[in-house]
Amino acid sequence: MKSSQERRLEALFETYEAGVQAIADEVRAKYLIPFCDKHDLRFVAGMGSWVFIDRAGTYLFEATEYGGDDWNIREDPIGFLWSGEGTTRYRCKRLLHLLNTCPAGYEQGLGSLMSDYRPGEGEKSS
Repeated sequence: MKSSQERRLEALFETYEAGVQAIADEVRAKYLIPFCDKHDLRFVAGMGSWVFIDRAGTYLFEATEYGGDDWNIREDPIGFLWSGEGTTRYRCKRLLHLLNTCPAGYEQGLGSLMSDYRPGEGEKSS
């Protein structure tokens, strides 16, 4: 049998989780969907990570100052997506910052908590 303190802690955590998800949903609606619609990019999240995919099926990653194998974007954000080939880049510093923001108690950023999105699916941004 759980004590009243244990039940209260569980309720607090559930409220916190719901609040974090509400913020992730807000970021998705306000920033992610308009960005994907503007650039015709798909967004896929799962297993604690996320990625953007262009119309040709090319995965787009966060560019860093160092490139190569040094993907230390939390300490060194440049603010754009890049396929690693060619010159196509998508500037989105604010969006990338929000997708990588880790709420207290979480190991992944808000982006990992968002639903997938594909332009033309009928969802509207706010």
